[in-house]
Formats: sequence, C-alpha cells, structure tokens
Amino acid sequence: MLAGMRCSKREVAVAAAVSVGAVLVVAVIGSIAAATSAEQCAALRLPRWVPPPWLFGPVWTVLCALLAVAGWRAWSQGQGGRAVSRWLGTA
Repeated sequence: MLAGMRCSKREVAVAAAVSVGAVLVVAVIGSIAAATSAEQCAALRLPRWVPPPWLFGPVWTVLCALLAVAGWRAWSQGQGGRAVSRWLGTA
C-alpha cells in the first residue's frame, strides 16, 4: 500500500490479526523460556523496591496488548512497509 492511502476494512482486519498473532507467538515463546524463572528469582536477594511477583503477569499482558495495537496502527494507517519494519525492529 502506498503512503497516504486508506486501508479497506479487510486490510485493517488482516493487519489486526497479524499484529495480534505476532505478539501472541512471541509472548508464548517468552513464557516457555521463562518457565523456571520464578524459582530462580525466589533464590535471589532482591532489593525492597522490586515489584511483587504477582504484578508481572498483568503488566506484561498490558504491554503485549499495546504492542499489538501499535503494530496494527502502523500497518493500517497507510504508512507502508517502513512503519511495519520499525514496529518489527528491522528498520
């Protein structure tokens, strides 16, 4: 799509699905990689200012949702491949 052109409803839906799918794939891979981190973290001496462990799940959920929205907006706002490349970190 050329910069400045509007996306069709189908393109917006595809952009949303791809953005959410990409973030979900990365989130699942990250959660698998961090499966043993709770035990490792419990063994550390942490400073008092470290947030409680129950807070990490909700914060990462919000961050992942915001990443999906950012990817969807970059794609569907007619910015073309450059904005999507920036969102993916490849530009």
